Amino acid sequence: MVWELKPKKPKYEFKMIKKLGKSQTGQIILAVSNVSSMIVAIKTFAKKDVKIDYLIDELKIHLCCRHPNVLPAYGININSEEVYLAMEVG
Repeated sequence: MVWELKPKKPKYEFKMIKKLGKSQTGQIILAVSNVSSMIVAIKTFAKKDVKIDYLIDELKIHLCCRHPNVLPAYGININSEEVYLAMEVG
């Protein structure tokens, strides 16, 4: 798994296809990678609206937990306004 801190938004790395739904802290978007053509779900977190402890717990769940009801994460992107978590599409 790769952890990346990049100044650009993932819209340059992913083509957003459609909004899948809302979460408690943001929204979930279906996207396709411009590099590998892999389809992913991107969960967004607005930095101003989420506590860092909640964010860390959420990331631990998706990155470390292996359970049929938890989508595995592929990576994370952090910029000045938002955090993006790219996950497997279930």
